[in-house]
Amino acid sequence: MNDNYNFNGKNILVVDDDKASVHMAESCLQRAGADVLSASNGSDAVKLVSDRHIDLILMNIDMPIMDGYEATSKIRKINKKVPIIAYTTSHLNGEKERCLQSGFNDYLLKPVYPDVILSTIDKYLE
Repeated sequence: MNDNYNFNGKNILVVDDDKASVHMAESCLQRAGADVLSASNGSDAVKLVSDRHIDLILMNIDMPIMDGYEATSKIRKINKKVPIIAYTTSHLNGEKERCLQSGFNDYLLKPVYPDVILSTIDKYLE
């Protein structure tokens, strides 16, 4: 367990089609005590949010089947309060603002280091 963070009992959903990114996020979140679920596209994420209690979502923007923007829009119809953090490689000008206007609570630019992920998530799980 990561000594600086305690996410025991928290269900965190990692949504990303990149297996390496999912693995990195899962391992640092599990070390902090979180129960981690994952989905490789937005459609699967929406189904998980419909079926289970989720405390926070770490969501890639650019994915096949359903991107992070569409998934966030659909999730907001199911659960308006769950924190959703955009997690992306997109360096497009204005992308952060677009994410925040689209219903995301925060924005992280890949590559994201474990301490940055943990400290950002900690702000929303307190």
